[in-house]
Amino acid sequence: MKVAIPDAAYLRPLVARAADVCAAHGWDLQVVPEERAGTMLVNHLVDLALVSPLGYGAGVGKVDLRIIPGPCMVLTDYTNVAGIRFKDHIEEIRSMGSRQPQAFLPIIGSLMMREKFEAPASPLQAISKGAPADCMIDINTEQDPPAALDVSEEWFDAAEMPLPVAVWACRVEADLDKVGQAVRHMAQEPLDDVAVHEPLEDASMARQGTISWAWNADVEEALEGVLNLLFFHQLLREIPAVKVLGREES
Repeated sequence: MKVAIPDAAYLRPLVARAADVCAAHGWDLQVVPEERAGTMLVNHLVDLALVSPLGYGAGVGKVDLRIIPGPCMVLTDYTNVAGIRFKDHIEEIRSMGSRQPQAFLPIIGSLMMREKFEAPASPLQAISKGAPADCMIDINTEQDPPAALDVSEEWFDAAEMPLPVAVWACRVEADLDKVGQAVRHMAQEPLDDVAVHEPLEDASMARQGTISWAWNADVEEALEGVLNLLFFHQLLREIPAVKVLGREES
């Protein structure tokens, strides 16, 4: 069996032991850019992948996928994972860019800018150096200055639900008897929720939120909400059903 995992550092807790688990099962593991993991799953190049909601949704009408109800990444309110920054002294947002314009969190950030701040309805520009766009939306790094807005906080403010960022999905041809336990073993131990607090001197003014890792009914509902938004903005051609491994009705 073939497995794809993203190379994103913020997803590391979900795949910390992936190499060992895949080696034990004799599976072929590939580490790829986030958007590539979903593409490989949809195009039958791998059987199991850690994908974004956009990567899962891209399979609608093309491949029969199941979400594994196990470890996943979910952001609630302020989490400092991805941020939105503005060029100095701008009065109107005419352009949006990102170092990773095809990654899920920058795309969600751009949709929030369109819905809440009337930013242009155009794809993110790929900007790695030089003059940035009016609005830059990126996965945060230690080298980045503080962001003006937090992507997951903007989502939470608009949708009033958490933001699923990554879920395990597999094709129905995968080794379904093994994938559930395997993805649990791939995660680091312990896999505890992370309480995030904005680093301000006045703690009473600090924004806060949670990074969590467990699939549950609230996450499933939130995933449906994200898929609906992606369809509304025509990033998906139709709304995919959330098919969960182990359910007869799926």
